[in-house]
Amino acid sequence: MSFWSALFLVCSVGFFSLQEPGSDLVAALDGPQPEDRLRAAEEIAAMGPGVEAWLEKRVGKGSALAQRGVLLAAALLGTPQAHKLLSDVARAGRRPDPQRAWALLLYGSAHPDAGKDPESDWKRARSDFEGACLLAGYLGHVSVPDIVALRKVIGRRPTVRQEAFLALLAARAGQAVQSEGDAPALRAARLMVSVVPGQKALSTAEFDELRALMPTIWVAAAKRVPGRNLDSLRGTPLRGEEASSVLALREVSADQRAQAFAFLAERVTEEPSASWLWGLAGELGLQFPPASAESIPSYEAAGVLRLAQLDLKGARAVAKSRLDVARSSLAARESIDLSAAPAVLLLALAGERGDYAWFQAQLSAGAAETRAWLQPLWLLAAGKFGDARARESLLADWAFRLGAGTGGYLDHAGRLFVALVLLAGTEAAQESLELASHSDAFELDHDHAITDEFYLDLWTLLASEHYRWRFDI
Repeated sequence: MSFWSALFLVCSVGFFSLQEPGSDLVAALDGPQPEDRLRAAEEIAAMGPGVEAWLEKRVGKGSALAQRGVLLAAALLGTPQAHKLLSDVARAGRRPDPQRAWALLLYGSAHPDAGKDPESDWKRARSDFEGACLLAGYLGHVSVPDIVALRKVIGRRPTVRQEAFLALLAARAGQAVQSEGDAPALRAARLMVSVVPGQKALSTAEFDELRALMPTIWVAAAKRVPGRNLDSLRGTPLRGEEASSVLALREVSADQRAQAFAFLAERVTEEPSASWLWGLAGELGLQFPPASAESIPSYEAAGVLRLAQLDLKGARAVAKSRLDVARSSLAARESIDLSAAPAVLLLALAGERGDYAWFQAQLSAGAAETRAWLQPLWLLAAGKFGDARARESLLADWAFRLGAGTGGYLDHAGRLFVALVLLAGTEAAQESLELASHSDAFELDHDHAITDEFYLDLWTLLASEHYRWRFDI
């Protein structure tokens, strides 16, 4: 992201910092490619506080493409004034509108008040699709709304889209999912939530039926009864979408899990599936193999962090066993950036006094963006978190960033789920290699023409880093 210079306006009441994007950036909001439009919104948001006045002036003006970019920039900016702007655009109207649907998804995922008053939120939606966009936004919010209150305001007969998203929200809230129905979106929801501890597994018959109907990444990961064992894993493809089969480690009997993890760890070494595997091993409290001789892969750090959330003492022991590798890999670097985070995380978890000087040196010499993520890790290393909740939150945040375990899988696979439920049947879905093969099966009614570029912008947003599910498992 670029940072644009601030312009200063002197007026009768004092000095006000006013930032306005340059003409090239404003024009990019109307660019022909959705990825370019998204980047333009990112760069406007990166200008920081002071750009809100410009955003407010642009609301409702210009093309539909540009207006969506303005709302996305407001959601990414995240200041109180930007939040108010987003809330205002997401207000109820007389008829369905693509800009409101866009605003509702952004509001549900980014506004701090989203989900606190489900009744008030629900009144904003004017159609099945708009309500589903709000629920999809909730799935990307940092907190989960009150599911009982939400179901009450939606009523006894939610639509297929709404019920599908409600099932995922209930699973995220730790509730048992009772979703029934044969619509592909509902069957997909059951596939997705089966990997969550405590949820119902699929029978062999249902699994065999869905194998040919659903995306491979969901089917290979889904939990089933009877569960898979080491022998069945040995005959399973472990590349591409099939690599989500690593989630079967939870199905393997306790006496075979260590051997199954060792087998999978040798064969699955590419992201994101390697982080799902090692994170799940951490969730299950399995012993990790020795460190490699040269570096700390991201997936190893993901596994140690998931273990730390359940067994901090055990995770620290694992981190200490890898200190020599972590130290040597960091010493070989000329500078520290986020690519060094796996090794730094293990230093922080180990908490050895001999590494304090390294942290202090990096904090003194590092760039501002480096210091921002390094400072909390220094506090962890030095044992200076007075509140255990703050430490737990830090560990959870990093596990989330690294895509660890079951939650990492759901975050990754959930984008496809939301896209098919919202976009199936549109031109945007037909043009996407990832969506096209299942678009016809998932198609439901749409509020707007299937050629509307709104759907293309929506898919681009869902596939970006700005839309993520956070399951605390």
